[in-house]
Amino acid sequence: MLLKQYHKLVLKDKVAKILCFSTAYNNTFVFSKVINPGADESIVHVDGNGKVLFEHKYPDIINFFGMLNEREVIVMDQPNSHIDIINLETQKVRSINHEYLFDDVAQMNIETFYDTKMFAIIEKGTFNDPRLRITYYLYEHTYSPETCKPTAEFQSVENQWTYEFPVKRANNHSMIAWFKYKHEGEVTFNYIDLRADPHHPKLNVVTVNNTGGQKYGINNFTLSIANVWETKPGQFLIVGNSNKEANGRNEDGIINNNYIIDTDTKTLRETTFWFKDPKDGFAWNDQMIEYFYMGPVSVFHTFRHEAGKTLTTPVYYVSNETEKIVAQETWEATCYVNFFVPGFDSGTVIEGFYENGDVQEVGVTVKKVMDPREISLHFMLHLNEDFDDDLLSDAIDLLHG
Repeated sequence: MLLKQYHKLVLKDKVAKILCFSTAYNNTFVFSKVINPGADESIVHVDGNGKVLFEHKYPDIINFFGMLNEREVIVMDQPNSHIDIINLETQKVRSINHEYLFDDVAQMNIETFYDTKMFAIIEKGTFNDPRLRITYYLYEHTYSPETCKPTAEFQSVENQWTYEFPVKRANNHSMIAWFKYKHEGEVTFNYIDLRADPHHPKLNVVTVNNTGGQKYGINNFTLSIANVWETKPGQFLIVGNSNKEANGRNEDGIINNNYIIDTDTKTLRETTFWFKDPKDGFAWNDQMIEYFYMGPVSVFHTFRHEAGKTLTTPVYYVSNETEKIVAQETWEATCYVNFFVPGFDSGTVIEGFYENGDVQEVGVTVKKVMDPREISLHFMLHLNEDFDDDLLSDAIDLLHG
């Protein structure tokens, strides 16, 4: 079941540009904004009526932030060699030391991990500097900023990463994956995580034979990876494109370029789900534009244009455990929609709809996919936050068997 909550936020003062946007505690909102392009940016906390509650300014570029709870944002302060944790409620900032590899924050990003309450600073080189460094911090350690040290660090060596390889969060524990785009004889990608050793990330190279064309008799099959993430231990979802044509349609007439790699059996197979319109048979697999990992589910946004106009098209939510479509909605593909997957709520995405400049209004939609047990828990806690844990567990078991 897909739960959605919408809020129209009208800012008291126009904002030149919003870079990153999220909900915060007690029906408030937080965003990073441009003050002077290429020079000054800030973190802004506003209430539900658009009134500024707090603003923390930086005389430099910060781009975006991460969140592991609804009261604090994580910001990279590169000029001061700091990572700042800004408490929106107390309006205080605690800073931990971090020596950055590069000067340009545009080559960096923050990834947060719900299951382990960690965050990672990802620093990527440019086309002539093939260095990748990933630094993990345990969030609880940041409450003692003077003694906070990285819990783990990975730095690439020769041929492990290049500028052409996208770097993506691949699960809710600690996994970061990267990959090249085009694959022919073999499909391969790299990842690190901290499950085997929480302090020494090991580089894992996944390689399987590229058998995507075999069942269709396609020789010289080429698969291009657009994204990859772990659906469950030992299995990875590949969202891709290929050189399949009419002869590469499955039993339902769909060209399916979504694949599962099983690292135990070292095999590649098409996913058991695909996207076909039940009314006219239109193949939405050919029209995917936004897709990403949301913890228990993966989400796929589609698009379609007719006569220069954007049409309303489906959004599919797929269980990572069962490969079944568990929820569906519609949207209109536009450059004004911006997604934020928070580290404080698994299975949730925050969708902000706002102009690319001179922003006055923001449409905010919080979306969460919940299974029946989670829905029962949600409503029971809404009735009484202080229910005994054992009573809650017994009641949910009774309801759902």
